[in-house]
Amino acid sequence: MYRQDGEKTTFEDFALGYLIDHPVVVVGGVAYRHAGTHYQAVEDLETDVRRWFKRTRVSQNNRLVGNVVPILRAVATGGYRLGHWVDGRADRLVPFTNGLLRLGTGDLVPHSPDWLGTWCLPCDHDPAAGCPAWEGFLAECLNGEADQVALLQEWFGYVLSGDTHRQRYMTHVGAAGSGKSTVAKVLSVLVGSGGSAFNIRQLANRFGPAGLMGKTLAVCGEVELQGCKERAAIMETLKTITGQDAVQIERKGDNTFYSLALPTRFHIVANSMPALRDPTLALTRRMLLLLSDRKAAAEDEGLLGRPMGEMAGVVQWALRGYARLQQKGWTTPARMRAEIDRIRRDASPAVAYLTDRCRVARAIDPGTVPGLEVVNEDVWVSKQLLWDDAVKWAAETGTELTQVWFYRDLRSALPRLPDPAVTRRRNDKGVRFYTVEGLALKA
Repeated sequence: MYRQDGEKTTFEDFALGYLIDHPVVVVGGVAYRHAGTHYQAVEDLETDVRRWFKRTRVSQNNRLVGNVVPILRAVATGGYRLGHWVDGRADRLVPFTNGLLRLGTGDLVPHSPDWLGTWCLPCDHDPAAGCPAWEGFLAECLNGEADQVALLQEWFGYVLSGDTHRQRYMTHVGAAGSGKSTVAKVLSVLVGSGGSAFNIRQLANRFGPAGLMGKTLAVCGEVELQGCKERAAIMETLKTITGQDAVQIERKGDNTFYSLALPTRFHIVANSMPALRDPTLALTRRMLLLLSDRKAAAEDEGLLGRPMGEMAGVVQWALRGYARLQQKGWTTPARMRAEIDRIRRDASPAVAYLTDRCRVARAIDPGTVPGLEVVNEDVWVSKQLLWDDAVKWAAETGTELTQVWFYRDLRSALPRLPDPAVTRRRNDKGVRFYTVEGLALKA
């Protein structure tokens, strides 16, 4: 086959021709092809290239395809970030079927392959659209508590905006039939291909994070981690992703490893509060919490269709929530604040012990542990005395403690706490004993 200038068509020419017809980017080893409104993952790039050759009536063979595909991948790999402009512009966009909405200005611009979004809302942008059925459902689902509804509105807007810098995830706890599944389903429908039903236990699997590539939302249904052996690994990976730190991406059959920050927001649904293990309290600080106590009529058969028919209005409702979030920060429902305090104690018994029984020197106070009694003096306590008191406290509060995890978690909560295995003093008789510097028992 020859070009118009008489030169023989090269493998590079074929690759360029494919890219002109089908804009493609490769991120984390995954190829994404622009589908008019957004990019979609290409399950098998080689097969897609073969189909393109067939449509363009180019005679193909394994040698031709085998040479063109690597060139395609090389050209389409350029340090791209999904959910951002190719040229790195910082505009925040929401994708509608009739264009891309610029948040902040309200301009609607045409779809472009230069915007590396992986999903599109299932409706046009219609600023006048309303959602009375949805708002009525939420009044039932969230017990008529306006502050809970406001938080959910902000969360929906946060997910649709593509924003990740606030480093939050949502946990919605409620009894069966309380409406939490409907909330998750509506959010999933909004983000479409940008969402994924995800088993949170996969975060402990070496291949698990790969399932979140290109996903703006992960809905984790009916989470229960009590007694889960991988709980610490799950919590560590969740902390990494929500903190926008790079996570290792590994896929079966691919020997290449990728280190990427995933743009995924987690929406966790549970009948009871998942048992966290969070010695640093990072996950507890990042948690948004909704509580649904009673059965919602909208969970009944047939009523889900009403919110589904109001998608354009639900989106406008969510965007109003995001605008408020930008101006005032997250709404903090009173019930959430109280429940988070309890969760914090359950997530880290060492932190609960610190707040109940200890004084902490300001020099080692990280400023991230609420409720600490901080003192402006050098304090210390015998390591044995501290452990004996902790054992007594654990018996009084019904808390399980092991000595190894107790000291490890103390240092997780207080990173500047000296290692109690190496700090020592002498008593009046000259006998050396181990101490914990920076802590003292309350009187």
